[in-house]
Amino acid sequence: MIEISTALWWAHSAYYSTWAQRLTVDERDAGEGGLDLEIEADRKFIEATTRSLTSTDDVFRSPEDLPARGYEGVIEITLNGEAVDTSVMPRFVHREPCLIWEGDYLDNRLRIAHGPRTCVNWYGQAVQDEPLDGGFSYYLEVRTGTPLDLRSPTRQGVIRNEKRDALRRFVADRIFEAVNGAAIEEVRVEWARGLYRLDPERAEAEAKYYVAGKINDAPEADFSSNEEFEYMEEEVKEYGREEVLLLRRGVTVEYEEKGERKRLVERHGIETFVEDLRRAHGEPYELIVGAEGRLRVRELVWRPRNVGAGIFVDAGVFALTEDGSEPQEWRAVVGEVFTFDWPSSYDILNTQPFVAAKDRYAWLVSFFPWALYDPEGADDSADTCADSFDRSINDVIMNEFPDMIAEPFSLSDLSGRLGAGRVERMEVGWPEKGRPRLRISNEYGQEKELKVI
Repeated sequence: MIEISTALWWAHSAYYSTWAQRLTVDERDAGEGGLDLEIEADRKFIEATTRSLTSTDDVFRSPEDLPARGYEGVIEITLNGEAVDTSVMPRFVHREPCLIWEGDYLDNRLRIAHGPRTCVNWYGQAVQDEPLDGGFSYYLEVRTGTPLDLRSPTRQGVIRNEKRDALRRFVADRIFEAVNGAAIEEVRVEWARGLYRLDPERAEAEAKYYVAGKINDAPEADFSSNEEFEYMEEEVKEYGREEVLLLRRGVTVEYEEKGERKRLVERHGIETFVEDLRRAHGEPYELIVGAEGRLRVRELVWRPRNVGAGIFVDAGVFALTEDGSEPQEWRAVVGEVFTFDWPSSYDILNTQPFVAAKDRYAWLVSFFPWALYDPEGADDSADTCADSFDRSINDVIMNEFPDMIAEPFSLSDLSGRLGAGRVERMEVGWPEKGRPRLRISNEYGQEKELKVI
């Protein structure tokens, strides 16, 4: 038998490390099996112990709070005649579809996965450890030997030494073997991406797969902000298996202005070129993570024409280039395309857009301008930003089409076309062909004729 002072046990290593010297044998218990605990405690301790053994709320609880969780298969625990739950906490359970590999490590069961937290089950005690880079984790159920060294008291964690390094090297090797050995249909995107964070140099040399993002086709998309406009679906691709059109996301724009050649790099808006790219080269992708040296990654160059003071340009031509070399094959831009410098929270003109649209008015009143809108990080609310951005679009409409107004419109819209003042008179003219025309005047005697579109 042994008598333990709990206060000294937790605070003084000289006391808890010499427990065996205070162990005595009671001859009355000779030949008896099992373990008997006799604890002197106050009511608060008994209530806390009962809670820790019976609580089912394990979502935000630590292994220290639920000490019985993990002893399944090691010991059976009962409390007041009722069985205590000794299963492993769900956050440490490594199962399909996250499970990557399972087997033995030094005669102890080991499971490797992507997602759950890393745990060492030390003869029943669940000890949390840090996951590996790339989101990989493991569950080591120790039932024999000492494959690791643990701090004292045990639940304080795993000691960082050669044993731990050897385990984590073993885990990394199994991850590379499992992912590289799996068929492409079985490889999850996060597995392939994770290899390049787990060991970047090794992944660039050995990885069988890389991750590419399918560039969103703007005319087919439904969006109300830049985040939705630039959304991509990521896919796992295999090196050397197929020719994939990989592009850098940034568009290079080259144009002439007043006889001077200008060049803008890393512009947003490649999503609007998808139809032209499909027609000429195939489905476009962006390299998300992979060994660029093992792949062919190109860049889109756009040469619009008639670049002036406004936002609209003529479509011009586009080409693909590699390593900054001069493009060799130029093709006419057929679709409606646009690029911009950086999304704005308040004003479309702040994005410095170049827009090639067949129907310029229709473009301005469509959802396309909202690809240039991003309220993230703004000082004002999203509603305030959206109102400001919407007003800026209307300002562009009035600047680009000063003699037109679109249905439906209000008196406020008409007043804005006159600059200010209350509209006092409006005449409608109906030509034999074409749309009606409005002649309006305000309280200051200002007049204007507008074509209704």
